[in-house]
Amino acid sequence: MKIEQLDEPIDSSVDANRSNNSDDDQERRLITVRVDAKRALVGAGARILFYPTLLYNVFRNKIQAEFRWWDQIDQV
Repeated sequence: MKIEQLDEPIDSSVDANRSNNSDDDQERRLITVRVDAKRALVGAGARILFYPTLLYNVFRNKIQAEFRWWDQIDQV
């Protein structure tokens, strides 16, 4: 399995004539760090949860091959 890095979207709403001062650059870096950290956390969570759910489904299929939750009738 290969995970590809997405390209950052180009913000066309930024005016080219606007002066870039250090505060804007620092804020932009901070936002980039937050986004990168969030992507890393989501990616790690997905990798951690993949194998347990895969094993659960394989085990469940071995025990009860014809399990269809939409066919069950509630006992009221």
